[in-house]
Amino acid sequence: MLLNLDQKYLNSYDIIDITNNSKHDHLEVVQLGSWRCTKTYIPETVRFLSLRGISGITELHESIGKLDLLTVLDLRACHNLEKLPDKPRSILNPKLIRRSLPQERWFMNLEVLDISGCYLLDHMPKWVCELSNLKVLKGFVVGSMEQSNQFCQLVDLSKLNKLTKLSIRISVNISDPEVFSGFDSLESLLVLTITWGQNKYGMIPTYSLSKNLEKLDIRCYPEPEASKLQNPNDLQKLKRLYIRGGNVTKIPHNDNWKVEILRLRFLKKLVPIEWNEVRSSFKNLEYVEFVGCPRPRNFPNIDQDSWRKSSLQERESVLVPGNPHRMA
Repeated sequence: MLLNLDQKYLNSYDIIDITNNSKHDHLEVVQLGSWRCTKTYIPETVRFLSLRGISGITELHESIGKLDLLTVLDLRACHNLEKLPDKPRSILNPKLIRRSLPQERWFMNLEVLDISGCYLLDHMPKWVCELSNLKVLKGFVVGSMEQSNQFCQLVDLSKLNKLTKLSIRISVNISDPEVFSGFDSLESLLVLTITWGQNKYGMIPTYSLSKNLEKLDIRCYPEPEASKLQNPNDLQKLKRLYIRGGNVTKIPHNDNWKVEILRLRFLKKLVPIEWNEVRSSFKNLEYVEFVGCPRPRNFPNIDQDSWRKSSLQERESVLVPGNPHRMA
């Protein structure tokens, strides 16, 4: 492996000499940290490549997609990255040669792609939806539907049947419900993070989520009520619910939540409710926090932002609305 641990700026010529040296032909991990130059040779044996936080990168050469053994590509916080490489087109026409062509090499073994924090990206190329071995995808950009045939859309992710962790960033105003079609078909998806941009329409379409979700993290939600969340009856495996920032004024109330960990952060418009109401909505609650937002009335920990269930609190009596004799 080749790791840059403490050099803020690296000499590109030194790096080229190192990576062209025959003794490095079996490199499997390359992490260059804050290196600002991208014109370097990378051996095809690389399995892990991290260019995290390199501000000088604006685009990547298409040759990076031909690293057959690459399983992890970390481009997180490359703030000036404007586009992902385009998959090269074959110069051969299968109709002329009358036979099918072999599948072209392109990120054949990639399992983790992290492009979160790359805020200049405004679309996803089609090849992202062709990564059949992908398990983790962070920073997927939901762009305009006007050129949906040219770019990868959420509905196209339904082809990735191994995907277990997904984070998306919505960079355009959303009103078309078709944008979210395909979410519920991601049966392997366990962790989902959605970061909302500004929405001039004021309302977002209803969408369905994978029934196997275990963690849902919603950020900058544009509406006052998170009412567009799927019915808790269909999210019986959801154990962790995080809502951070945005215009939310009410906690999504339902008696059927199975959530054990509830994190509410920086919801400045949140209207306080009674602590008993929180406990009646989330009967399985083990931990809850209110950071940067109003806490419920009669909150057990007056001087703290969080509450954790203890052995003594397991017998806590909480009245269920509508039935004063039933305990949660």
